[in-house]
Amino acid sequence: MNWWDLTLPELFAKWSARGHSVLASDRYSEWNLLLLRTYFPRAIEGEETWLAVDRDELNVLGAHLGGDAGFMAAVRRGPSWNTIGNGGRYTS
Repeated sequence: MNWWDLTLPELFAKWSARGHSVLASDRYSEWNLLLLRTYFPRAIEGEETWLAVDRDELNVLGAHLGGDAGFMAAVRRGPSWNTIGNGGRYTS
């Protein structure tokens, strides 16, 4: 099975099995998966792609994730698999 076909819980299980720490609720990864599946279909795999999304589109596409405000909060927080050891703060 390809990663594209997996649900977020299935992806988290795979990451956990590889030793990565993930939270059951990770809005960053939820947004990431939603944007990937919406704007990067398999048909263009390996091709260069430009993504231009505005607030209105984020509010419609990700209403269940908090829309534009939820997207910005998720980006600021970062992925759980990169922040657990940092007290919930993203560090690069």
